[in-house]
Amino acid sequence: MTMLKDYLNIHPCIAIVRGLELSQTYNFAETLYESGIRVFKVPLNRPNAIECIEKLIEYLPNNCFIGAGTVVTTVQVTKVSEIAGSFIISPNTSQAVIKQAIRLGGYRYLVLHQSLKLMKLTKQVQGI
Repeated sequence: MTMLKDYLNIHPCIAIVRGLELSQTYNFAETLYESGIRVFKVPLNRPNAIECIEKLIEYLPNNCFIGAGTVVTTVQVTKVSEIAGSFIISPNTSQAVIKQAIRLGGYRYLVLHQSLKLMKLTKQVQGI
């Protein structure tokens, strides 16, 4: 399994997909892929975010990491998991979000912006 950190050593740029109309997704994805971008993050606080992730997964080769940012609810974790997103990024350390990600077990990467809090939560979450 290729690790995200290994990809970022080779392809150190992450495309953050904001304000893109769904009809523009294919051309956008193709152009960035041809330019060497392999990691795509779609913030869930934008319209049609889940649909955008689905289209990126559909259009791009499987050597890309396509995931969601601004994941703040367990419902969002479930939706991203259902469409096979590669990772989620949460702007906080919600125990419910972390537990849901662990419960679903489908994530290779759960990234939290406040990583120091993660150490305390890891001890609490290990019991599930």
